[in-house]
Order: sequence, then structure tokens, then C-alpha cells
Amino acid sequence: ISSRFGLLLQGIRDNAPRMRALGHPILRARLAAFVIASLYAAIGGILLTWETRVITPVALDLSRAVWVLTAAVIGGTMSLSGSAIGVVVMVAPE
Repeated sequence: ISSRFGLLLQGIRDNAPRMRALGHPILRARLAAFVIASLYAAIGGILLTWETRVITPVALDLSRAVWVLTAAVIGGTMSLSGSAIGVVVMVAPE
């Protein structure tokens, strides 16, 4: 978050026209962030497939995405510990 790239993404999130006026490559930074997020999602999908040894439509169900988003909302997305707390709260009732 405090790296140069992280600060650039925060600046783009807060005020993209200002960052563009300062000469930062807005499109390239957004593309890089999208590629990095896609890479993490792909690795997660590979690990899930490796663990379960099967790919089914149930693995791509909407309820799984809603569960992850609910955990993120509960714990927050600005820190890893907040996300972990959200997952613990979601898993505890089961």
C-alpha cells in the first residue's frame, strides 16, 4: 500500500484527472492492477481445482461470490487482518 505503485493506485482512485494532469500513466496503471488481480484470481482457481481435483459448475456459482463479498464487507478491504476477521465471522456460524 505504501509502495510507489500502491500510492499511484490510491491517487487514481481518489482523483484520476489530477493524477493524469501530474503526468502519471493512468491507463497503464489500471491495466497493471487488473492484470495483477486477474493473476491472483487465476492462482486461486488453480489451487481450488488442485485441492478438489474436479471442476464443476457449482464451483463457479453466484453464492460463492456473494459469500466472499459478504466476508469482505464485514471485515473491510483495507487490511488483510480485516478480511481475515470477515472470513472468521462468516465461517463461525457453520
